[in-house]
This record gives sequence, C-alpha cells and structure tokens, in this order.
Amino acid sequence: MNNPLVFTDPTGEYADTIEKGKLLSGTDYGKGENQLNCTTYVQKVLEVSDYDISKDTSRKINIDNIQKDENIEDLLKNDDSRVKGVVSALTSSDQGAEVSVKDLKKGDFIQYWYYDKEGNLRGHAGQISKVYENGKVDIHGSHRGKGGVGTLTNVNLDRMYKVYAVRPDSTVDYVLKQLNRLANSSLNFSNMSKSVFHTTERATDSH
Repeated sequence: MNNPLVFTDPTGEYADTIEKGKLLSGTDYGKGENQLNCTTYVQKVLEVSDYDISKDTSRKINIDNIQKDENIEDLLKNDDSRVKGVVSALTSSDQGAEVSVKDLKKGDFIQYWYYDKEGNLRGHAGQISKVYENGKVDIHGSHRGKGGVGTLTNVNLDRMYKVYAVRPDSTVDYVLKQLNRLANSSLNFSNMSKSVFHTTERATDSH
C-alpha cells in the first residue's frame, strides 16, 4: 500500500524521531513517487523532525558523492567519510555526534555495509528502535526485504563488514548550538566593528 507521506503531528514535538518514523510505516520500498528506500527514509525522518537538511547534507545521507570509478571497498577500509552516509551528514553539519556501535541507543541512526550471499558488498541505513542486552538491535527503516517501511528485528551487527552510527542532537541541543553560534558571530562582528572604528580614528588623527 502506498503512503502519501503526509504527516499529522498534533503534539508539535519534533524531538522523537522514532515516532516520526513510525508514521511512515506501510510506505512502499523504492525510488518512485510515494516510495522510500533506506536513505531517503532516513532523510524524510530527519526533515519532518525539523533538522536542517541542505543539499550537501542530503547528498551525504544518500551517498551521492562517490565517483563511479571509485572502489567502495577501499573507501571502507580507510573509513572515508563519504561511506558513512547519515553519520557524516549529521556530524559535518553539527547536528549529531558519531558513537561507537557498542554504545548504541534507541534513536541512533546507522549506516552499515555487508556482503550478501553472492559476495556482493551492500549498504543499508536505518534507525535503532531497540537495543537488546545481548547486543542485537531492532532497526526501523525502509527495507527491500520487507517491501517498505518496517522493522528488522534481532539484527546482529557484529556480522556486518562495517557499521557507522550517529546520535542526532535533540531539538533543544540544536537550538542551543544555533544560539551559541549566533552569539559568537555577533561578538566577532562587534569586535571587527571596533577594530574598523579605531583604525578609522587613527587615520583621521594622522591628517
């Protein structure tokens, strides 16, 4: 069943990205209209949760900045930021912090890579919806094997070739960062204005 991707949010709370993701349940897997693949699902959840998704951030989430002639396996061996997907997107835009797989919590986003039964290297992304005591996790996202948005349960990430994870800032953390950045910018502008004033004053006194 196709989901029109229209959101109703009576609470107005954008901090709980897991709940936003659940609103997408039932959306078909794919790249067509009203469809989502794993990375566009991640982007959609972040967008409706009020994160700042610029064109550059979008390209990083969807891993669109790797050239066709580049070997992904080599990039993974070097932990190139471009293979980290949503992890690179949120950390580079100052909207999250990279975390260890051993420290995963509900709400963290992951980008992971694995070899399929034919030996082909595959990538996948989603959001942690549950962490078990044995280290296994449930991953909410858009999964080809499930035909769309749903939850993969009891996933053993130790079997994956590479796993990258990021903890998104809460809405409050993000706002505080923006206010702090704005305050620093205002301070720098004030200092620059004073410098220009004093320079002009000295130049005027010299004539």
